[in-house]
Amino acid sequence: MTGTLYAVGVGPGDPELMTLKAARIIRECQVIAIPHDDPIQCTAYQIAMGAVPEMKEKPVICVKMPMTKDPDILEQAHKYGTEILIRELEKGYDVALLTLGDTTVYASSMYLVQRVEKQGYGTKLISGIPSFCAAAAELGISLGEQAEEIHILPGSYGNPVGAGSFWCESDHEIGKSISEGGRTAAGKSITGLYGRKLYHGEPEAVSWGGTFSGKGRILYFDDCKRFSKGGRGQMINFVGAGSGAADLITVRGAKLLGAADVIIYAGSLVNPELLSYAKRDCQIYNSAHMTLEEVIDVMKEAEKDGQMTVRLHTGDPSLYGAIREQMDQLNELGIPYAVCPGVSSFCGAAAALGMEYTLPDITQSVVITRMAGRTPVPERESVASFASHGATMVVFLSTGMLKKLSEELMKGGYQADTPAAIVYKATWPDEKVVRCTVATLAASAEREQITKTALIIVGDAVAQTGYERSKLYDPGFTTEFRQASVKEET
Repeated sequence: MTGTLYAVGVGPGDPELMTLKAARIIRECQVIAIPHDDPIQCTAYQIAMGAVPEMKEKPVICVKMPMTKDPDILEQAHKYGTEILIRELEKGYDVALLTLGDTTVYASSMYLVQRVEKQGYGTKLISGIPSFCAAAAELGISLGEQAEEIHILPGSYGNPVGAGSFWCESDHEIGKSISEGGRTAAGKSITGLYGRKLYHGEPEAVSWGGTFSGKGRILYFDDCKRFSKGGRGQMINFVGAGSGAADLITVRGAKLLGAADVIIYAGSLVNPELLSYAKRDCQIYNSAHMTLEEVIDVMKEAEKDGQMTVRLHTGDPSLYGAIREQMDQLNELGIPYAVCPGVSSFCGAAAALGMEYTLPDITQSVVITRMAGRTPVPERESVASFASHGATMVVFLSTGMLKKLSEELMKGGYQADTPAAIVYKATWPDEKVVRCTVATLAASAEREQITKTALIIVGDAVAQTGYERSKLYDPGFTTEFRQASVKEET
């Protein structure tokens, strides 16, 4: 007895919007099929995993569906995919073929279902919520009322906006043609799942180059199968590369690198080993040789082509990453973005030193700063002013100014023999740790031939001695989770 092929619509993105029937079918099927070559990067698989986590124990077969209009390539892919599915059905296995949104709306899986059915095997379609319904719900609007018509247009087949477009007819005559400016003029926008922007506006704001009648609204967004809250896709992802070691990038960061169509990385600081996560056809740019304008131009082109871009910054993007100026330009262009945090080098430096920055009775504060160079530092934030607090200090981007740094630190109140450390390329294979004092910073760096790519850590916490025991784990201390087992002395 042969198995049955179930084409399962997993909905627009939020796992909670997947139907109970879809979840049941996935649980009952022995095999999962995905329209991708990697479950980790497959959006439909990740959505279903959110609703049916036990699915990870099931075997997965990959049926890659190329995004192309070339009939020969499509024919070859559909033929090969059908053969893979039939092989499992012949074993008597039921197969759940996952598809985004609903199985009947622009779903590549239908090509496979039709071929499998034509060869005499059982098939069933399991409905899912289409993205345009989720989009309308997000906006709080009705797509069609009374005599209004709803037109669903595939933007990638000749229509001027995105990969999916939705029209509620209007009695306005549409004369304008879509342009980059016209898209952003389309009124309210919402960032949806996978970073797609949803546009909602009056008919005169957008045009298909034709005439429509009947009152209504325009609703369109860039990817007709991907809409919900909290995800990412064809957009700009600012990713923290971590402090140096390639395996210190986050799991999310590695997934984004693996899914990226375009990577722009800070070549002077990011470990090139991270580029091994990139897929074979990914376009890679080294921003060390680029201006801000050139970086934005690459992002614009990628967005126009429906590609996902990773902007790979060293450490964590929020610290000395120059991401704000990029975000501002993307905001002006109406291009969505998200930020994936990374392990900062100051955390990597602490690990290299085996130290805790905030020791009880030594210091409970950490100051992250830099010396003024070509980038000025406000006078109120001078190294000397921060040094007056006696807290732990982490000084970035100042390795070439260590003599001046020592002077500023002592001017602010640190003693010449205050413990200090220089950490060169924290967590990289050629990491180097040099322990010294405030007064000997410059001489120590010169002796070790360290001229750049190092952090300076200063303060009594560097010695890691003389601290008080933490109250959190003191047997005489009561917390929300346990009662004191020893009475505190009075």
